[in-house]
Amino acid sequence: MKKIFTLAAVALLAVACLLCSSCSGEKSTGITSSHTSATQTSTHATTAESSKTVQSTAQASTAESTKAPQKDFSYINKFREDYNVGTCKDLSGKVAVVLFFMDDFESKWTNAEIESFTKKEIEPGLEFLEKEAAKYGVSLELSIEKTYKSVYYSGEVIESVRNTGLATIDVLVQAANAAGFSNTVSMLNRFRILYKTDEVVCLTIFNKDGTAYAINPKKDETMKIDEHCIIFARDLGSAETEHKGFQASVIAHEMLHLFGAEDFYAAAARKKLARAYYPNDIMLSTSFNIRGNNIGEATAFYIGWADNVPPPLLDPDWN
Repeated sequence: MKKIFTLAAVALLAVACLLCSSCSGEKSTGITSSHTSATQTSTHATTAESSKTVQSTAQASTAESTKAPQKDFSYINKFREDYNVGTCKDLSGKVAVVLFFMDDFESKWTNAEIESFTKKEIEPGLEFLEKEAAKYGVSLELSIEKTYKSVYYSGEVIESVRNTGLATIDVLVQAANAAGFSNTVSMLNRFRILYKTDEVVCLTIFNKDGTAYAINPKKDETMKIDEHCIIFARDLGSAETEHKGFQASVIAHEMLHLFGAEDFYAAAARKKLARAYYPNDIMLSTSFNIRGNNIGEATAFYIGWADNVPPPLLDPDWN
Protein backbone atom coordinates (compact mmCIF):
# COMPACT_ATOMS: atom_id res chain seq x y z
CA MET A 1 0.00 0.00 0.00
CA LYS A 2 1.23 3.50 -0.75
CA LYS A 3 1.60 6.42 1.61
CA ILE A 4 -1.77 7.59 2.91
CA PHE A 5 -2.80 11.17 2.23
CA THR A 6 -6.52 10.40 1.80
CA LEU A 7 -7.69 11.64 5.22
CA ALA A 8 -5.89 14.95 4.77
CA ALA A 9 -7.46 15.46 1.34
CA VAL A 10 -10.96 14.63 2.62
CA ALA A 11 -10.52 17.06 5.52
CA LEU A 12 -9.51 19.88 3.17
CA LEU A 13 -12.47 19.21 0.87
CA ALA A 14 -14.80 19.24 3.86
CA VAL A 15 -13.43 22.62 4.95
CA ALA A 16 -13.90 23.96 1.42
CA CYS A 17 -17.53 22.79 1.38
CA LEU A 18 -18.27 24.37 4.75
CA LEU A 19 -16.71 27.66 3.72
CA CYS A 20 -18.58 27.67 0.42
CA SER A 21 -21.93 27.11 2.13
CA SER A 22 -21.21 29.87 4.63
CA CYS A 23 -20.57 32.31 1.77
CA SER A 24 -23.85 31.52 -0.08
CA GLY A 25 -25.40 34.87 0.95
CA GLU A 26 -28.75 35.70 2.53
CA LYS A 27 -31.94 34.47 0.89
CA SER A 28 -34.54 37.10 0.01
CA THR A 29 -37.28 37.35 2.61
CA GLY A 30 -39.65 39.18 0.23
CA ILE A 31 -42.57 37.23 -1.28
CA THR A 32 -43.57 38.35 -4.74
CA SER A 33 -47.32 38.95 -5.10
CA SER A 34 -49.15 37.35 -7.99
CA HIS A 35 -50.20 40.90 -8.92
CA THR A 36 -46.59 42.22 -9.16
CA SER A 37 -45.97 44.19 -12.31
CA ALA A 38 -43.68 42.94 -15.08
CA THR A 39 -41.20 45.72 -14.26
CA GLN A 40 -40.98 44.66 -10.62
CA THR A 41 -40.56 41.01 -11.66
CA SER A 42 -37.73 41.95 -14.03
CA THR A 43 -36.03 43.96 -11.28
CA HIS A 44 -36.23 41.04 -8.85
CA ALA A 45 -34.86 38.68 -11.51
CA THR A 46 -31.93 40.99 -12.25
CA THR A 47 -31.15 41.33 -8.54
CA ALA A 48 -31.35 37.57 -8.03
CA GLU A 49 -29.07 36.96 -11.00
CA SER A 50 -26.58 39.51 -9.66
CA SER A 51 -26.72 37.85 -6.26
CA LYS A 52 -26.01 34.45 -7.83
CA THR A 53 -22.99 35.91 -9.64
CA VAL A 54 -21.60 37.33 -6.40
CA GLN A 55 -22.26 34.05 -4.61
CA SER A 56 -20.56 32.05 -7.38
CA THR A 57 -17.52 34.33 -7.34
CA ALA A 58 -17.26 34.12 -3.55
CA GLN A 59 -17.60 30.34 -3.60
CA ALA A 60 -14.96 29.97 -6.29
CA SER A 61 -12.60 32.27 -4.38
CA THR A 62 -13.15 30.37 -1.12
CA ALA A 63 -12.62 26.99 -2.78
CA GLU A 64 -9.43 28.22 -4.43
CA SER A 65 -8.08 29.56 -1.14
CA THR A 66 -8.68 26.26 0.67
CA LYS A 67 -6.89 24.05 -1.87
CA ALA A 68 -3.87 22.19 -0.49
CA PRO A 69 -0.61 23.77 -1.69
CA GLN A 70 1.16 21.74 -4.36
CA LYS A 71 4.45 20.20 -3.25
CA ASP A 72 7.48 21.19 -5.31
CA PHE A 73 9.16 17.81 -5.71
CA SER A 74 11.94 19.26 -7.85
CA TYR A 75 12.93 21.22 -4.73
CA ILE A 76 12.14 18.45 -2.22
CA ASN A 77 14.12 15.77 -4.05
CA LYS A 78 17.25 17.92 -4.07
CA PHE A 79 17.55 16.93 -0.42
CA ARG A 80 17.28 13.17 -1.13
CA GLU A 81 19.26 12.48 -4.26
CA ASP A 82 19.60 8.74 -3.64
CA TYR A 83 15.84 8.24 -3.40
CA ASN A 84 14.12 6.34 -6.22
CA VAL A 85 17.44 5.39 -7.82
CA GLY A 86 18.18 1.79 -8.80
CA THR A 87 15.97 -1.28 -8.69
CA CYS A 88 14.69 -0.65 -5.14
CA LYS A 89 12.46 2.40 -5.32
CA ASP A 90 9.46 2.25 -3.00
CA LEU A 91 9.58 0.78 0.51
CA SER A 92 5.82 0.36 0.87
CA GLY A 93 3.15 -2.18 0.04
CA LYS A 94 4.39 -5.69 -0.58
CA VAL A 95 8.16 -6.07 -0.83
CA ALA A 96 9.56 -9.50 -1.62
CA VAL A 97 12.73 -10.53 0.20
CA VAL A 98 14.97 -13.21 -1.32
CA LEU A 99 17.76 -14.75 0.76
CA PHE A 100 20.98 -16.19 -0.60
CA PHE A 101 23.09 -18.00 2.02
CA MET A 102 26.55 -17.91 0.48
CA ASP A 103 29.38 -20.41 0.89
CA ASP A 104 32.98 -19.74 -0.11
CA PHE A 105 36.32 -21.55 0.10
CA GLU A 106 36.64 -20.91 3.84
CA SER A 107 33.09 -20.84 5.19
CA LYS A 108 29.69 -22.39 4.67
CA TRP A 109 26.26 -22.61 6.29
CA THR A 110 24.51 -25.57 7.86
CA ASN A 111 20.74 -25.88 7.68
CA ALA A 112 20.49 -25.32 11.42
CA GLU A 113 22.54 -22.12 11.19
CA ILE A 114 20.40 -20.83 8.32
CA GLU A 115 17.22 -21.48 10.28
CA SER A 116 18.60 -19.78 13.39
CA PHE A 117 19.95 -16.73 11.55
CA THR A 118 16.69 -16.25 9.69
CA LYS A 119 14.61 -16.43 12.86
CA LYS A 120 16.87 -14.42 15.20
CA GLU A 121 18.39 -11.86 12.85
CA ILE A 122 16.48 -11.42 9.59
CA GLU A 123 12.87 -11.67 10.72
CA PRO A 124 13.26 -9.16 13.61
CA GLY A 125 14.90 -6.73 11.19
CA LEU A 126 11.99 -6.99 8.78
CA GLU A 127 9.44 -6.64 11.59
CA PHE A 128 11.20 -3.50 12.79
CA LEU A 129 10.85 -1.89 9.36
CA GLU A 130 7.16 -2.79 9.15
CA LYS A 131 6.40 -1.32 12.57
CA GLU A 132 8.34 1.87 11.87
CA ALA A 133 6.54 2.28 8.54
CA ALA A 134 3.18 2.10 10.32
CA LYS A 135 4.20 5.07 12.51
CA TYR A 136 4.31 7.15 9.32
CA GLY A 137 1.02 5.82 7.99
CA VAL A 138 2.78 3.57 5.49
CA SER A 139 1.59 0.01 4.99
CA LEU A 140 4.56 -2.28 4.49
CA GLU A 141 4.69 -6.06 4.12
CA LEU A 142 8.18 -7.55 3.93
CA SER A 143 7.80 -11.18 2.96
CA ILE A 144 10.62 -13.74 2.74
CA GLU A 145 9.58 -15.42 -0.49
CA LYS A 146 12.57 -17.62 -1.26
CA THR A 147 15.67 -18.92 0.50
CA TYR A 148 18.59 -20.25 -1.53
CA LYS A 149 21.09 -22.40 0.36
CA SER A 150 24.66 -23.47 -0.39
CA VAL A 151 25.21 -20.78 -3.02
CA TYR A 152 28.91 -20.91 -3.77
CA TYR A 153 30.86 -17.69 -4.26
CA SER A 154 34.18 -18.17 -6.02
CA GLY A 155 35.67 -14.69 -5.52
CA GLU A 156 37.35 -12.95 -2.64
CA VAL A 157 35.01 -11.79 0.12
CA ILE A 158 35.94 -8.27 1.22
CA GLU A 159 35.18 -8.14 4.92
CA SER A 160 35.21 -4.34 5.23
CA VAL A 161 34.56 -1.75 2.55
CA ARG A 162 35.31 0.94 5.11
CA ASN A 163 38.83 -0.34 5.80
CA THR A 164 39.82 -1.32 2.27
CA GLY A 165 37.76 0.88 -0.03
CA LEU A 166 36.94 -2.28 -1.99
CA ALA A 167 33.68 -4.18 -2.35
CA THR A 168 33.00 -7.85 -2.93
CA ILE A 169 32.06 -8.02 -6.61
CA ASP A 170 29.65 -10.13 -8.62
CA VAL A 171 28.02 -11.71 -5.58
CA LEU A 172 24.49 -11.29 -6.90
CA VAL A 173 25.56 -12.34 -10.40
CA GLN A 174 26.92 -15.63 -9.07
CA ALA A 175 23.84 -16.03 -6.88
CA ALA A 176 21.60 -15.55 -9.93
CA ASN A 177 23.58 -18.10 -11.90
CA ALA A 178 23.35 -20.60 -9.05
CA ALA A 179 19.58 -20.04 -8.97
CA GLY A 180 19.36 -20.92 -12.67
CA PHE A 181 19.24 -17.44 -14.21
CA SER A 182 21.56 -16.11 -16.91
CA ASN A 183 21.77 -12.68 -15.29
CA THR A 184 20.40 -10.57 -12.45
CA VAL A 185 17.95 -8.67 -14.66
CA SER A 186 16.12 -11.82 -15.75
CA MET A 187 16.17 -13.06 -12.15
CA LEU A 188 14.62 -9.88 -10.73
CA ASN A 189 12.04 -9.73 -13.51
CA ARG A 190 11.05 -13.31 -12.77
CA PHE A 191 10.78 -12.59 -9.05
CA ARG A 192 8.55 -9.55 -9.73
CA ILE A 193 6.15 -11.67 -11.76
CA LEU A 194 6.28 -14.66 -9.42
CA TYR A 195 5.76 -12.66 -6.21
CA LYS A 196 3.45 -10.03 -7.75
CA THR A 197 5.37 -6.95 -6.67
CA ASP A 198 7.69 -4.41 -8.27
CA GLU A 199 9.93 -4.34 -5.21
CA VAL A 200 12.42 -7.14 -4.60
CA VAL A 201 15.21 -7.03 -2.01
CA CYS A 202 18.09 -9.51 -2.30
CA LEU A 203 20.21 -10.29 0.75
CA THR A 204 23.45 -12.24 0.23
CA ILE A 205 24.67 -13.58 3.56
CA PHE A 206 28.12 -14.98 4.42
CA ASN A 207 28.82 -17.13 7.47
CA LYS A 208 31.84 -15.17 8.62
CA ASP A 209 32.89 -11.97 10.35
CA GLY A 210 32.56 -8.78 8.34
CA THR A 211 31.09 -5.30 8.05
CA ALA A 212 27.80 -5.38 6.18
CA TYR A 213 27.16 -2.96 3.35
CA ALA A 214 24.67 -2.18 0.63
CA ILE A 215 25.53 -2.22 -3.06
CA ASN A 216 23.32 0.49 -4.51
CA PRO A 217 23.67 3.16 -7.20
CA LYS A 218 24.00 6.87 -6.62
CA LYS A 219 22.50 9.68 -8.64
CA ASP A 220 24.17 10.29 -12.03
CA GLU A 221 26.19 7.07 -11.88
CA THR A 222 26.36 5.38 -15.26
CA MET A 223 27.90 2.08 -14.16
CA LYS A 224 25.38 -0.75 -13.90
CA ILE A 225 25.01 -1.94 -10.31
CA ASP A 226 23.23 -5.08 -9.16
CA GLU A 227 21.47 -3.67 -6.11
CA HIS A 228 21.61 -5.87 -3.01
CA CYS A 229 22.95 -6.14 0.53
CA ILE A 230 25.99 -8.09 1.66
CA ILE A 231 25.44 -9.32 5.20
CA PHE A 232 27.77 -11.18 7.55
CA ALA A 233 26.87 -13.60 10.34
CA ARG A 234 28.89 -11.60 12.86
CA ASP A 235 30.27 -8.09 13.02
CA LEU A 236 33.92 -7.72 12.10
CA GLY A 237 36.18 -8.35 15.09
CA SER A 238 33.37 -9.58 17.33
CA ALA A 239 33.52 -12.68 19.47
CA GLU A 240 31.74 -15.88 18.55
CA THR A 241 29.49 -15.21 21.53
CA GLU A 242 28.20 -11.96 20.03
CA HIS A 243 24.71 -11.10 21.23
CA LYS A 244 22.15 -12.87 19.07
CA GLY A 245 19.91 -10.40 17.31
CA PHE A 246 22.58 -7.73 16.80
CA GLN A 247 22.57 -8.30 13.05
CA ALA A 248 18.83 -7.51 12.95
CA SER A 249 19.57 -3.80 13.25
CA VAL A 250 22.42 -4.12 10.75
CA ILE A 251 20.14 -5.82 8.22
CA ALA A 252 17.46 -3.14 8.61
CA HIS A 253 20.11 -0.40 8.28
CA GLU A 254 21.51 -1.84 5.05
CA MET A 255 18.09 -2.46 3.54
CA LEU A 256 17.20 1.17 4.13
CA HIS A 257 20.25 2.18 2.08
CA LEU A 258 18.74 0.39 -0.92
CA PHE A 259 15.73 2.73 -0.76
CA GLY A 260 17.68 5.97 -0.35
CA ALA A 261 18.58 6.25 3.34
CA GLU A 262 21.87 7.97 4.18
CA ASP A 263 24.33 7.38 7.00
CA PHE A 264 24.34 9.92 9.81
CA TYR A 265 27.68 8.97 11.34
CA ALA A 266 30.21 9.49 8.52
CA ALA A 267 30.68 13.28 8.73
CA ALA A 268 31.38 14.79 12.15
CA ALA A 269 29.08 17.82 11.70
CA ARG A 270 26.14 15.70 10.54
CA LYS A 271 26.77 13.20 13.32
CA LYS A 272 26.58 15.98 15.91
CA LEU A 273 23.25 17.21 14.51
CA ALA A 274 21.91 13.67 14.26
CA ARG A 275 22.76 12.99 17.89
CA ALA A 276 20.78 16.09 18.87
CA TYR A 277 17.74 15.44 16.70
CA TYR A 278 17.71 11.67 16.10
CA PRO A 279 19.75 9.98 18.83
CA ASN A 280 18.16 6.55 18.32
CA ASP A 281 17.89 6.60 14.54
CA ILE A 282 19.09 3.36 12.99
CA MET A 283 21.10 5.28 10.39
CA LEU A 284 23.14 6.88 13.19
CA SER A 285 23.98 3.71 15.09
CA THR A 286 22.78 0.11 15.24
CA SER A 287 21.76 -1.17 18.64
CA PHE A 288 22.49 -4.63 20.04
CA ASN A 289 18.75 -4.73 20.67
CA ILE A 290 16.90 -3.41 17.64
CA ARG A 291 14.10 -2.17 19.88
CA GLY A 292 16.52 0.54 20.97
CA ASN A 293 16.48 1.95 17.44
CA ASN A 294 13.87 3.88 15.49
CA ILE A 295 13.44 5.64 12.15
CA GLY A 296 13.42 9.40 12.62
CA GLU A 297 11.84 11.96 10.33
CA ALA A 298 15.06 12.50 8.35
CA THR A 299 15.40 8.83 7.41
CA ALA A 300 11.65 8.66 6.75
CA PHE A 301 12.09 11.60 4.38
CA TYR A 302 15.07 10.05 2.61
CA ILE A 303 13.16 6.84 1.82
CA GLY A 304 9.95 8.56 0.77
CA TRP A 305 7.78 7.87 3.80
CA ALA A 306 7.42 11.64 4.30
CA ASP A 307 7.75 14.58 1.94
CA ASN A 308 8.35 17.51 4.29
CA VAL A 309 12.03 18.47 4.41
CA PRO A 310 13.10 18.09 8.08
CA PRO A 311 14.70 21.23 9.58
CA PRO A 312 18.13 19.64 10.25
CA LEU A 313 18.55 18.99 6.51
CA LEU A 314 18.40 22.74 5.91
CA ASP A 315 21.37 23.27 8.21
CA PRO A 316 24.62 23.68 6.22
CA ASP A 317 26.36 21.38 8.70
CA TRP A 318 24.10 18.51 7.69
CA ASN A 319 25.65 18.34 4.25
